[in-house]
Amino acid sequence: MTLAYFEQEKEHTCGPASGRMILASFGVHRREHDIAKVLRTKKSGTNDDSFIKLAEKYQLQYLFMRNADLKKLKGLQKSGYKIIVSYWYTPDKTGHYAVLHKVGSKYVHLLDPWVGPNHKYSISYFRKLWDWSVCEKPDTNRRWFFAVKEA
Repeated sequence: MTLAYFEQEKEHTCGPASGRMILASFGVHRREHDIAKVLRTKKSGTNDDSFIKLAEKYQLQYLFMRNADLKKLKGLQKSGYKIIVSYWYTPDKTGHYAVLHKVGSKYVHLLDPWVGPNHKYSISYFRKLWDWSVCEKPDTNRRWFFAVKEA
């Protein structure tokens, strides 16, 4: 799967940076700042539901889900979807977005706009982060993802 990698430009723009990677994979090249406007990103970050605006603006087919599993992510990737996941980022104790590169037999590989393009977690640890079970106040959007492909 060919995906461009972009670092996030500000602490709170992991959502726009992840959106930028996804759009670039479809040949749509935009600045992070412009994507942040579409997503209505604030200094507190980006709301999960804002990604719908991005997909609709660029006429992409999309779906999102809560309480998903890794099998669902694998199936969608095989169908041509590019996927953004939301998970608990323990070093900063905050929610975080990254682009799913692949789910392997032992690791989940991410293009993480904060950490780098070759970031990986063991499957068992990623499940805890994705489920938000390692934080004091779990997010209501546990095991959330946003998937897009060309319409």
